[in-house]
Amino acid sequence: MSQPYRPDIDGLRAIAVLLIVIFHLGGPISGGFVGVDVFFVISGFLITKIIIQDIDSGSFSFSAFYARRIRRIFPALLVMLTIVLVSGAFLLMPGDYEVTARSVLYASVSASNFYFLKHTGYFDVASEMMPLLHTWSLAIEEQFYLVWPATLVFLVHLFGRSRRNIGLFVAIVCAAGFVLCIHQTQTNPKAAFYLPHTRAWELDVGALLAVIPRARYTASRVVAHIAGLAGLALILWSALSLTRSSPFPSYHAALPVAGAALLVAPWRSVGLVQRLLSFAPFTFVGKISYSLYLWHWPIITLYRHYQMDAPMSVIEQACLAVIILVVSWASWTFVEEPFRRSRRDAQVSIGCGLTATAAVGLLAFVIVIKSGFPERAPGAEQYASLEVMWNWDCRHKREIPISHPSSCVLGTGDTKIAGLLIGDSHAQHFAPLIDVAAQEIGISFATSQNQGCMPLLGSTSLRRFFPPDPGYGQHCAKLIAPILSYVRSNPDINVIILAAAWVGYPTDLYRDSPNERGGQRGIELMADAFDEFFRSLDRPGLKFLVIGDVPQVLPYNYLCLSKSPMILRRPCPPPILKTPRSTFGAYQEEIRSSLRDLTNRWPNVSVLLPHDLMCDDDGCSTSLNGDYLYRDLNHLRRNLTPETATQLVHLLRLPSAISATLPP
Repeated sequence: MSQPYRPDIDGLRAIAVLLIVIFHLGGPISGGFVGVDVFFVISGFLITKIIIQDIDSGSFSFSAFYARRIRRIFPALLVMLTIVLVSGAFLLMPGDYEVTARSVLYASVSASNFYFLKHTGYFDVASEMMPLLHTWSLAIEEQFYLVWPATLVFLVHLFGRSRRNIGLFVAIVCAAGFVLCIHQTQTNPKAAFYLPHTRAWELDVGALLAVIPRARYTASRVVAHIAGLAGLALILWSALSLTRSSPFPSYHAALPVAGAALLVAPWRSVGLVQRLLSFAPFTFVGKISYSLYLWHWPIITLYRHYQMDAPMSVIEQACLAVIILVVSWASWTFVEEPFRRSRRDAQVSIGCGLTATAAVGLLAFVIVIKSGFPERAPGAEQYASLEVMWNWDCRHKREIPISHPSSCVLGTGDTKIAGLLIGDSHAQHFAPLIDVAAQEIGISFATSQNQGCMPLLGSTSLRRFFPPDPGYGQHCAKLIAPILSYVRSNPDINVIILAAAWVGYPTDLYRDSPNERGGQRGIELMADAFDEFFRSLDRPGLKFLVIGDVPQVLPYNYLCLSKSPMILRRPCPPPILKTPRSTFGAYQEEIRSSLRDLTNRWPNVSVLLPHDLMCDDDGCSTSLNGDYLYRDLNHLRRNLTPETATQLVHLLRLPSAISATLPP
């Protein structure tokens, strides 16, 4: 049974997809990702309405339902996946191409949310270079479609035609899902973002609106006006007030979900906002919203690969917006609509859909087993992907109670451990270099495999405001507690090397209240925390070496150094090989000065600042021996050649800095 067309829902789709596209283009909507939550409510409402009406009329069929879903979703999706794979051959480095092909395999079977849960975080820098990251939300919807029809059929069989009982059941599921979502965001925010059981409540809100008989909705025009205005306000408020750092979905997701529910609800009178959303420009964008969502992210990310992730100008953003709109219209006109309107037999539709999916999956599988065809970029194997550039094989591992399951031992690998390297990911990018230096000196250092915390967090009264992970402080304390215990119980430990992204923390630091945060205040708090840390481990013979940040580089990357004629990219700017000193502001110098000052207060503390050794009057070097040093803006590559690693070790004077901390 067909449903009466509601142009205002197409208009709401337009609002949702425009929020997402503007957010992803870097526009002034910091929380545009809530458009996905609006889509979830719309989908839950429309799908449930269709199923309920078909069940009531006695015409519901699982095969017919899934055939409609396949005709609606898969043609445009599979075309997009295919074009991404073809385009990737000319725009992606081998490692990135292989990763993209793996994500195609998952996206083609509606499981990409599980892939991205395992391999990245939604707001990570690496995530923003993945052309299919956005398919996680499509996977959530498709997984909902797998279980929801059978659930509704079961509920009708259990409760008969009693919408009240069915609605009560759905309401309970919604409430339970919302509570689970809040809890999961606090304990595992990444899982809460990607997993279906913490997102299904949003679709269930839409389902609940469809289950309630329309007679239950007021006929008052005033109520329709107020509901529409309140719904639009909630959506726009959340889109403008939330940011990438806001804990999400959590209770924050309730705002756009409630807003969408107020607008989707089938009020028996048409409100002002509903009329506004029914205007032709909104309904046009709403009709192409699926194709618009499908295509916007691959176009943006592939262009980022072409321009090597350099910031986009306003003109570039505007041009991309036009391209996205044109491509989306073409996809809707020539792919989406013809297949959606097809009247083919259900079995034929399902068979053709599965066959086409298998064909796309086979193409992706070939790319995966061929490792992204590295012959496209000869000589660039070490720059193949961000993952490859972080690879480094620790030669010695040992069970030491400072990390689980084992610790990496740097240097000679002898039984006696002379010192520890602790810190966040910056400690880990120094590990291969300290390994070389420790070998030259003839000693061993142990380091944990943990990358998540600055060593002052969890070991002092210093705290960090980090909304994406509400349990961040407890996590850091759990990581560093065994390290401190090991130092206190082992008098053979002579030196502790501390390394972290010191420049990145001060603006988030506080002690008593997050409202105290500020750049200068954070620098002062970090200095106090250093004092607290050193006092807590003060014993005769123990020394500390604090390693500062490496110079940050301009947002151009390793792609500049790959001279492959097959992989397209814009011309590389001169600063790729030397970052101008003008890039580094007074704020960074204040932090370096604060680190230098540690030696004045603590005679057992030495400080090594890579910035002072890698920079001269002309700028800061980004390569040695023609070997690019950086993995990203502020991390060194860990897969440097042995020759380059050794040269960098001596440029940074690591052997002499470490030797100065050892007992005579």
